[in-house]
Amino acid sequence: KIIEAAAKDADADEAMRWFGNLEADFGSNEVAATIVLDACARAGRPEDAVSWFTRMEHARQPLGDLAYSSIIHGYAVAGEPEKTVEWLLKMEAAAMQPSVICHNAVLDAFGKRGRVDSAGEWLQRMVASAVQPNESSFTTVVNASAKAEQPERAVAWLSEMERRGLQPS
Repeated sequence: KIIEAAAKDADADEAMRWFGNLEADFGSNEVAATIVLDACARAGRPEDAVSWFTRMEHARQPLGDLAYSSIIHGYAVAGEPEKTVEWLLKMEAAAMQPSVICHNAVLDAFGKRGRVDSAGEWLQRMVASAVQPNESSFTTVVNASAKAEQPERAVAWLSEMERRGLQPS
């Protein structure tokens, strides 16, 4: 619980310290390691999260959705859209279905960088996949389009959103 509390506070250093204590006393624990990975991502330290991912991989610990999702989110917060895509594709290659939240992180990362075309392409990819975009997906691309001074694109995505029965937030 202490490691989890540190992770929720995005205190990666504290989570790693407590993990070290746990590991010294009881050995490695994949749940705790995943929580530390998540803490690193929340703290805006996605490279540290990747290091924990690699550590878990080498220890042959199970790597679930949370590990991949955390890294995707960490890179989105850091404004690195290519890395969000890289990890989303790795997640798919590991036979896991990225959630709408993972896809939205990719949209957000591209949107923050003003890369409206790329955000739109990823939204279209979502529409074509089993992951259905939600209000947040469309709103992210609409807002990115508006900020990029592309009102016609914003209106087009807003219309598509409404056509799908989704309400702008």
